[in-house]
Amino acid sequence: MRSLFLWVAIGAVILLVAVFFMGRSYGKNRKIKIDDADTPPGSVSTPQFDPEPLSRKLFDAFEGWSLGAFAYDVVKEFSLLPDGDFIKVYNYWKNRYGTSKYPTLRQWIGDEWVWSWETRSREVAQLVLKRMDVLKLP
Repeated sequence: MRSLFLWVAIGAVILLVAVFFMGRSYGKNRKIKIDDADTPPGSVSTPQFDPEPLSRKLFDAFEGWSLGAFAYDVVKEFSLLPDGDFIKVYNYWKNRYGTSKYPTLRQWIGDEWVWSWETRSREVAQLVLKRMDVLKLP
């Protein structure tokens, strides 16, 4: 009898975890269209800069379940871009990976990093979010 109860309890836990992750991925996978952010006058941009590789790295770093600490290098790389390139990555990410739950990179990073336990990860994420404020990115 105890064995049956144990198997039912294990099955219920597995089912709850699976439903949680399916619901989370469903919310992230629905697309939504938002207008691109404008590049402020005088912003510096690298000629022929391709935002796709860094956008992909940011998406891969945050996709799925994580504790937030492992994406430090990618977010740091993003934070060091010139304003024009920063906005190109922001717009590319939004158009390629934005969903109804996380339509912008600001919302995605803000949600993921609020619970990060690693200090340097939180600091660089806050730096990126403040920069988005300065550039008036939604």
